[in-house]
Amino acid sequence: MAGHPGPSRALLPLKVTTRAVSTFSGATAATPKTPSAIMLHIGGQGCGMGLASWQQLLGEHCLGGDGRLAEDGGAVRGAAAVHFAESRTGHFVPRAVFASFGSDGLSAVRKAGPFAPLDQLEFPTRPDMNWHSGARGQDLGTRTDQFMEAVRRQAEQADYVHSFILTNSLHEDGPASGFCEIAMQKLGEQFGKKLKWAVVSTPAVGGAAAAEEPTKLFNAACSFKYLMEDTDLVSFVDRPSLLFLDADNPLGLVGRVVSAFTSPLRLAASGNARVLSMKSMTTNLVPYPRLHFVIPSLPLLKSQELISLLQGSMSSGLSLEGKYLAATMLTRGLPHFALLDKIMEQKKSSTFSAVDWNPQVFALGSHQDPSVMAEGEVVCLHNHTSTASMFTSWLNGVENVGEEVLRKHRDEGLDHDGEQSFKEDIQALITDYTEVAIQLQDEEEEEEEY
Repeated sequence: MAGHPGPSRALLPLKVTTRAVSTFSGATAATPKTPSAIMLHIGGQGCGMGLASWQQLLGEHCLGGDGRLAEDGGAVRGAAAVHFAESRTGHFVPRAVFASFGSDGLSAVRKAGPFAPLDQLEFPTRPDMNWHSGARGQDLGTRTDQFMEAVRRQAEQADYVHSFILTNSLHEDGPASGFCEIAMQKLGEQFGKKLKWAVVSTPAVGGAAAAEEPTKLFNAACSFKYLMEDTDLVSFVDRPSLLFLDADNPLGLVGRVVSAFTSPLRLAASGNARVLSMKSMTTNLVPYPRLHFVIPSLPLLKSQELISLLQGSMSSGLSLEGKYLAATMLTRGLPHFALLDKIMEQKKSSTFSAVDWNPQVFALGSHQDPSVMAEGEVVCLHNHTSTASMFTSWLNGVENVGEEVLRKHRDEGLDHDGEQSFKEDIQALITDYTEVAIQLQDEEEEEEEY
């Protein structure tokens, strides 16, 4: 397996693990506490993805857009405390921190109503800022202090913090992506044992990627370090794929993914289905700590029947070329045993291929939720070797970026060693995807010879 150069990187080795990537802190049996998931939305598009997620969550828990119970007088549905802190006046305040350079993305958040004003951070901006401006700069200490203080305020209002969920665009908002690296590093230092899941927008892969500016691909490549070192799970989406699935409300699809991911914390299991915890979900999805990148999809449904697992992808990085490492399916409002039968049928199809060392591939979680549409809801997270194509496109962007762009980044702190380091690190991961599909099978054959 390709190594990871440089002693300062200290990445986890690529090896099979039977436990979650992070240790999930929890309450003791003697003192039951409610877990909380704090959401962090950074940059204009990150704030937009976050707002769409909160609109989904408010509706699922029977809360109005102002964070109060709907006028019909009903009760709050599910374990709303996972995502909301209830005030003495009956106002449910989202456990969220928004941060952006300038007002981009924050204007809509402020108009929305339910969010704590102190946790909406607007950083100074200037026209010539880039990725390294966000990760460096004279005011970096001030920005970091403000952000971490907002996170601490949210953490103090929770019984205990179970996880953090980040939304951000790696390529559209360079300064915000650069700041994400610092924010996630600080988050790891203070909350190192909590699950950290990132839902990030990336440049498209393939034909659509040809039209992307190399600068955007370069921004994504610069973000590789924090995605690798400071997150436990990363989900990739891209705008062309979202628009293809829902041209009217593309970011609403992200909200459905976030909602599905936290379902195990908020909703009861369906019928006789076993509870799929977020810990077991992450353990299944990440058989190798380094390969913790997944692509979400909304599989096709018709009359409560699953039509296809391999359609409805939210990223062009998922294709039928390559093999599955793992997958997790999260469903609501659908018969559990019918889904198991459909998974078996899909796995036997000629278009489905999985690594030899993990033939089971799928974990399934079914939850009760009367708020979903009549035909039900399915979200699937795919850990697939075709994801390597996305990282390859990032490297191509680095190679094709103009000297003028590089000069601006160097003026803001990028040095030659740093540039070479993330290029080598990305190439090492691409090699890992190639090798992991065959490595363990080869080892098993060698053992059988003895």
